[in-house]
Amino acid sequence: MQARNVTTLVTLVMSVCVVLITGVWWSSQSQRFEAPVGSLLGDQWLRMTHPEKVYFVEGYRRGSGAGQADACQLFSESVKNQLLPVPTSTGIVLDRCLGRARNWSKGTEEIVKEIDEFYQRFPDSREVQLTNLIQNLSDQAGLDLDQIHQMAHG
Repeated sequence: MQARNVTTLVTLVMSVCVVLITGVWWSSQSQRFEAPVGSLLGDQWLRMTHPEKVYFVEGYRRGSGAGQADACQLFSESVKNQLLPVPTSTGIVLDRCLGRARNWSKGTEEIVKEIDEFYQRFPDSREVQLTNLIQNLSDQAGLDLDQIHQMAHG
């Protein structure tokens, strides 16, 4: 039950972070994209400049990490009274929660390159939302471009 609450809280916090980061980025741009905030698609991505792509992906990664850390901290504080009185019990819960965080062994530039390649190689998958694509390229999901394409049309 608690694991599901953590997952729900983490998902909510990360979604809010993504929307906020996207909103800040979006408001700084001229209105050249038609997609609403939070649902950038392949055609919009391919029209972005390289610095805009790097900025978006880096912002997503940072927001995702911050959201995960905040959610884990909130969860560990909420359950510390339910744990045995061991001085490090809160840290154990926090470590376990953070261990489930989305990580990327790839750098931002490599992720941008893979997103470009995905939308260019698979024009039939340009409806795949950018945030879903970034999540699937994380170490946690561990999918390659062909697997993401197959999943989108499977």
